[in-house]
Amino acid sequence: MEIDYFLVLDLEATCGPGIYENVEIIQFSVVVLNLKNNLIENKFDSYIKPIIHPKLTHFCYKLTKITQKQVDNSQIFKEVLIKFEKWMIENEFIKKDGTKIKKFHFLTFGPDDFRKFLLTQLKISQIKSIPSYFNYFFDFQKYFKFKNQEKQSRGLSNLLTYYGLDFIGQAHNSLYDCINTARIIQKLNNEIPFKITENDLDSIFSKTKNSKSKKTNLIENQNQNQNQNQNQNQNKIQNQNQIQIQNQNQNQNQIQNQNQIQNENKIQNQNQIQNQNQIQNENKIQNQNQNQIQNQIQIQNENKIQNQNQNQIQNQNQNQNQNKIQNQNQNQNQIQNQIQIQNQIQIQNQNQNQNQNQNQNQNQNQNQNQNQNQNKTEEIQNETQNQNY
Repeated sequence: MEIDYFLVLDLEATCGPGIYENVEIIQFSVVVLNLKNNLIENKFDSYIKPIIHPKLTHFCYKLTKITQKQVDNSQIFKEVLIKFEKWMIENEFIKKDGTKIKKFHFLTFGPDDFRKFLLTQLKISQIKSIPSYFNYFFDFQKYFKFKNQEKQSRGLSNLLTYYGLDFIGQAHNSLYDCINTARIIQKLNNEIPFKITENDLDSIFSKTKNSKSKKTNLIENQNQNQNQNQNQNQNKIQNQNQIQIQNQNQNQNQIQNQNQIQNENKIQNQNQIQNQNQIQNENKIQNQNQNQIQNQIQIQNENKIQNQNQNQIQNQNQNQNQNKIQNQNQNQNQIQNQIQIQNQIQIQNQNQNQNQNQNQNQNQNQNQNQNQNQNKTEEIQNETQNQNY
């Protein structure tokens, strides 16, 4: 059986104390999984305003996190279904008469979305003809259970863990439930092309494919006047029979749902603890990394300071050596100056001595000359005297 697309569908409905019958859909979500390229390509998501139980219970809010304001500001189911059918036509999944164009099937996680929520809501909204594209669906929860020969069905969170995947988003939010279910199919389709047979499909009416419906859609129903009165009695009988069957299964479904919720809450708590432990470990590792970085920075700063100190010491030593050389040069200059001064003084002294010697010699010569002159004078006098005699 060849299919190209899974339209993964999930519904959230009114729930809580006192709401056991006439549950109404309050969120309608579908994501488109292309099996050829294994990508989620499109989505439809809408909140719905309930009519019979317009006020949400506290239990319903705690479970789904859907607020009263969100449903109060939304359209009723019939209007949302018309909008969904237009979306199907715009994306070329069906024609205006409800005939399929693309090869697709709806995929759910469990039978309740179709057999409980959708059927009940169609009756509440007085939609007599069920759109033909809703006739059959593929229940992946059931498929996994029988394929793996397990006695009990697994919840979505449990099955994600089985395939090594984490839950994305808010649990019991139908859009996130669709996305997480599609992620499991993506993982399987990535390993081996995911294929199903006609025997894997379930009917909206029962566990076997024993019902065929006429191809109809809401857009045509709005444009055409059907002979509802002719089939009214039959529909009433059929509705009563279906309601009786639903009433018989409601208690079991509620117990199963409660057990499933408890199991999922337990798994969520375990996942939260694991996530907290993981976060703590990651924080511990981050702190260790920060400490290592701080230590490295401290070591780098210390090395920088050491280098600066070494440079200062080198500069000081260099300055000291330069000062020492300058002092030596100054001392040498002083010594040279002193020697030069001493030499000058010695030369001056020598010159003075020479001058003194010259003066002495001059004096001696003068004295000699004087003596000679005196002697001459005396001789002359003596001669004069002698002549006189």
